[in-house]
Amino acid sequence: DGNTVIIKSNISILVHHEDESRNYDFFPLYPATDDLWGIPSCGGNGDKWYIACAEDGTQITIYYSNGNAVTRSCNAGETITLTTPEPVDEGCCLSAHVVANKKAIGSAQIADTDGTEGTIFLPEDELDYEYYLPQNAQYITIATTQPYTNCTLYFSNASGTFTETKTSGGLSRPYPNHIYFGSTADGTHIYAGAHLVCDAPVYVYYEYSSTNGETNWFGFKQNRKYVYPEPTVSVGDEQELIARNSSTTGSSGIWTWHWDSSGQSIGNYSAVSLANKTGYVNGYGYAWFELTPPVPPEVYIITPANGAILGGVVDINATVTDGTGVSQVYAIVSNSTFSAIYNMSIYEGNNKIGNWSNSSFDTTKLMDGYYNITINATDIAGLYNDTEYITILVDNYIPTITFVNPTPENNSVVDTNWVFINVTINDAGGEGIIYWNNGSTIFTYIMNKSGSSNFWYNISLDGEYAGDYRYRVNVSDSAGHWNATGWRKVTVKGRVEISNIENLAPDLIETPCYNVTMLKFSLIASGENVTVSSIKVKKIGNYPRQFINVSIYWDRNGDTVQSYNTSLQSDDVLLAGPKQFNREGYAILDTNFITNITRPETLVIVYDVEKIT
Repeated sequence: DGNTVIIKSNISILVHHEDESRNYDFFPLYPATDDLWGIPSCGGNGDKWYIACAEDGTQITIYYSNGNAVTRSCNAGETITLTTPEPVDEGCCLSAHVVANKKAIGSAQIADTDGTEGTIFLPEDELDYEYYLPQNAQYITIATTQPYTNCTLYFSNASGTFTETKTSGGLSRPYPNHIYFGSTADGTHIYAGAHLVCDAPVYVYYEYSSTNGETNWFGFKQNRKYVYPEPTVSVGDEQELIARNSSTTGSSGIWTWHWDSSGQSIGNYSAVSLANKTGYVNGYGYAWFELTPPVPPEVYIITPANGAILGGVVDINATVTDGTGVSQVYAIVSNSTFSAIYNMSIYEGNNKIGNWSNSSFDTTKLMDGYYNITINATDIAGLYNDTEYITILVDNYIPTITFVNPTPENNSVVDTNWVFINVTINDAGGEGIIYWNNGSTIFTYIMNKSGSSNFWYNISLDGEYAGDYRYRVNVSDSAGHWNATGWRKVTVKGRVEISNIENLAPDLIETPCYNVTMLKFSLIASGENVTVSSIKVKKIGNYPRQFINVSIYWDRNGDTVQSYNTSLQSDDVLLAGPKQFNREGYAILDTNFITNITRPETLVIVYDVEKIT
């Protein structure tokens, strides 16, 4: 009804307006602003559109797409009534741009001669580049915010799918320009689902063909979510101009300026770009960014992998990223006895994000063994960073095998019932094998491994005859390179073991006597025709009578028993003695007794007590 109403709220609200006196026009109201774009839809019968003022001293200018402009002023609560210049029918009206000196204006309008009104004017930050039509339309009318705006309508109808492009007039801002699709005649001329794309923000409304009702065509911006509590805006400190630059773009329209931020304070900065060209409205853009303290490069080893086994000439590759740019990258290869630097060059990307390589890492110039690799990168600001160490194994040559104690030497003689073979190699080892030749058969033994380079095995000689044996050791390194020693000879002596020891000594001897049984035991020989050349006997303890002599008998049947006087059997054979004990209590008896591995033999030791043979 032309009256201005001011509504205030402490939180965001939605206000809907409906005018019952004019064909039930209805629309939402936009909050007070200082900038509005729209197209008056009045139909030429004196219908009006209105601007309401919320503050005193409001100055208003209305720019039309025919190049005309009018000015108005108002105070809080007052209404400005406007009649649109010709043409004024079926969306063919002039576009309008309303600019005020205060965020204190709102706008509403009544319907044209047919249908209802559902349109409002909107500020530029609510306008969009792209729209989708939700209903069938008679026409689409557009107010452009930039001169020579191109708009393309993609639509389909019974005849097929079509594309239509139109360009607005060239009036410079703040004047609007106008584009029109469709027809002033009633009916459906553009079907629902049509897609409008423009190269600058535009204001659009359409007439719904079923009711002839003018309807705002909203874009993606109006679909944003409402957030509560609402975000707040605070104005920061006054900005200081630090740098300025100007240039002319090429035909691509792209302009790049590299600003050197060296020496600038850490903090937040803003940049404003302004562009102009004859026949075009001046453009502008804003950017906000933060200068942060410089950080060292980030370095990642690509190859070789940790734990890799390398041979020959290989590549060292790394990825390096840095905000200021990398000036140098090198690899350090080292172990406890070696260290060298290998410079790297960029082969992919650039010095801010790039891959670096040294393709001439010649591992044949290094001794086989384990090495650590780390990559160092330095940027143009002098900051540097290293990767974590990785460990690689260089392996180009066959391993050298060295025998170590207690391995028997070549042509050595052993008198134990085992042979311990122990070797080391000058490399990280893989597997060790012993080949043992007993003269008729070659046996293989898988060696035990200690650490990375030591191999050993203890060969049991139980059941083996005395004689000559030969052995050889084969060892591989971790890369699968094998090496073998020459054959070694070892002579195994005959071995005699004592078992089944039985004490035959009587509890008490009170009179001198011969051949008192003292001890019975078994001899077991390993080897053929083993000769027991002597037996050494030591006397321990004493009776009231003195021990004078000692003798050894061969108890063929093992039936000699304990007795204070001789209990030797008729089949017992004297092997040695009688022999006197020396001062140290020892007696060595030469037996020259030959036995065989096939059976144990029983021997008996007897003493003479205070009688001399």
